[in-house]
Amino acid sequence: MTRRRVVVIGLHGGGPHYTEPLAACGRLPVWSRLAASGLTARTESTWPVAAGAWVTLLTGLDVAQHGVVDTCEFDARRFPSLSAARVDARAYAAETLLSIASSAGRSVAAVSVPMTSLPWPVNGVVIPSVPVADEVRPPTFPPELVERVAPMSLCRCDEVDPRDVARCRRYLDFDLERVVEVGTTLYLERDWDLFLVVFKVPDIANHLFCEHPSLPGWRALIDEYLERTDAAMGRFLETIHPESTVLVLSDHGSGPMPPRTFRPTTWLEREGLLARKGPAIARGTVLLGGIERAYRALIASSRAQRLKSRLPEALVGRVRALGHQWPFVDLARTSVLPVDVFYPLAGFQVNLAGREAQGVVPRAELEPLRRTLVERLRALHDPVTGDPICRGVHLREELFDGPHAARLPDVVAELDARYEADLHFGDAIVSPNRGKAAYPHRGYHARDGLLLMNGPDVPAARVATTVQVRDVMPTILRLLDVAVPADRRGRCLLDLPTWPPRSAGTERTC
Repeated sequence: MTRRRVVVIGLHGGGPHYTEPLAACGRLPVWSRLAASGLTARTESTWPVAAGAWVTLLTGLDVAQHGVVDTCEFDARRFPSLSAARVDARAYAAETLLSIASSAGRSVAAVSVPMTSLPWPVNGVVIPSVPVADEVRPPTFPPELVERVAPMSLCRCDEVDPRDVARCRRYLDFDLERVVEVGTTLYLERDWDLFLVVFKVPDIANHLFCEHPSLPGWRALIDEYLERTDAAMGRFLETIHPESTVLVLSDHGSGPMPPRTFRPTTWLEREGLLARKGPAIARGTVLLGGIERAYRALIASSRAQRLKSRLPEALVGRVRALGHQWPFVDLARTSVLPVDVFYPLAGFQVNLAGREAQGVVPRAELEPLRRTLVERLRALHDPVTGDPICRGVHLREELFDGPHAARLPDVVAELDARYEADLHFGDAIVSPNRGKAAYPHRGYHARDGLLLMNGPDVPAARVATTVQVRDVMPTILRLLDVAVPADRRGRCLLDLPTWPPRSAGTERTC
């Protein structure tokens, strides 16, 4: 295969829920132009947390292979499973396509790419994006580059007050313009083999504006920022070499919050598999509800977010655990623990003797208990609507295989899209969803994303199967004529069967 220049444009959180209706109405002309003459596909993120999804995209490794679930360290064998200790790129930098391409003599650039902090030496440049301690002056490689590119943002994302719509807009506007400006400047400075640039606006706009209580026209505002992202992408593409192969892709999708909450902690308690400590039993959910409300009010403040970034990790972890009511779980009388994972998943961990710190379940009972959990979850229905709560329930090894698989939950349930797991105690197993305390409104992630590929020898077609996020990395290395490591499970997109492209106007929803 002839080596090509490759340009990758990441749309953080860009998915079909918002994008496809706009494209069908002709409101995303850059996307539509590329899609009309290129290859398009739906993507799926097995674990739709941005941190894990971006690491999978960069490395081509599954979550169980690279071990990154969230921005903080995760291990289902602990309770709580998510700690306050941050994960950074030093854990996986050598496995990324940036490092592998650099080692093969290719020049690489990564501009505003999530999960690349702390940046590492490559044959080119790296400018990290969220999560990063300082979004205004992010650490770069080479280190002196920060003096040229700063400011990359107006402030940290979590310092933007979601109640101040004007400030939210300024934050998003600055990000769009700055990414285009820095990306264009760096692209023109060198004959790059691989140039990767990411716009985080689709994800942030959804989190900030979706069902905003003071914005009756919130959907129009999200649509506006998707249109502006499309235009910014077009301005950047004007500068690239005409024979480049262009990939535009999202790490995960976006959409509204599910309307219903499923409470695994309450369900496990009623099934006799989890117990509360004495004070929580005596005062019921009144005490626990007050603690939760106080915690939600605390972390909703942008000042609290700034303070959180400066406090010791151990203290942050203790406050978070209290806010989530975890200290009130009696581990000595609990057989199964709920695991804090991301929508639409719910995790369950057997409190196994000899594995968990305060395990009580004998090893001989592990498999029977896991099978019982699977059966009960599959039979679980919403007591109000009668609908099944779980779309699928799996033992861990049915989904995950790799050196970090043991850190993932014993049983994983994929919930129906209308339900989100909430680990707080409650009066009912299912209730209306109030949303996560850390999210300003009701914008959530989704598993399905989008991908298009355009360039020399790329057919105008649709891929006949769902593309996994892990497929991106081996595709890029193939285009660069760089050997793909044997442990990468992804497939090259150019090798997949395709269908003819959709006829124009056949799926318009205007």
